[in-house]
This record gives sequence, structure tokens and C-alpha cells, in this order.
Amino acid sequence: MYKKQLEKETIFECPDFDGEQIGSPNWIHILELYRINSLNNPRMAHRLNEKALNPTLNEKTNAKLCDIIFHDSTISGMQYYYEKCHHEFKSTLNFLKIIRKW
Repeated sequence: MYKKQLEKETIFECPDFDGEQIGSPNWIHILELYRINSLNNPRMAHRLNEKALNPTLNEKTNAKLCDIIFHDSTISGMQYYYEKCHHEFKSTLNFLKIIRKW
């Protein structure tokens, strides 16, 4: 559900959750992570793939593909690039962490 909403809205306005400020996660950040990740070796977000980002109509109900978006490797990759040079990833990173946690 959250992945579908994030794709649909591109920027998803989130209220604070459990005392943490989330901000405005952006689907474009996940696409950018995939682009950056595909150019580098080793890949930080090794589970993130084209199929998870652009599923077919039948694949949109596949929980495994959705889980890839919120997978620990995706979060770790986004954390790495956030700390390195992509500070705009902060709200998307916070959102992914909270969804993964719950």
C-alpha cells in the first residue's frame, strides 16, 4: 500500500510518527538510488532492481517485489549515499526505515 501511494504521488507528505519527523519522501529518490547504484561496484542496494521499480500489472500484487523497496539493503544503500553526498534523501530514508520497522 505505501509503495503504491508513494509511486502515485511521487512526493508523499507524512505526519510525524512515533516522535520522529518523516518529512516528504520522494519516489524519485528511490529511482535515483537505483541509477547511482547500477553505475557503482560494489552495489550498495544489491536487492533493488528494475522489476521492483517498474512491475507489470500482475506483479504489482507481489509482496516480494514490494519488500525489495523497503529491504535493509535498500535502506543501507540510501543511508550510505545520504551520508556521502545526497542529503536530499533524508525524508525518503526516514520513511523507508519506519515502514521497515513496522
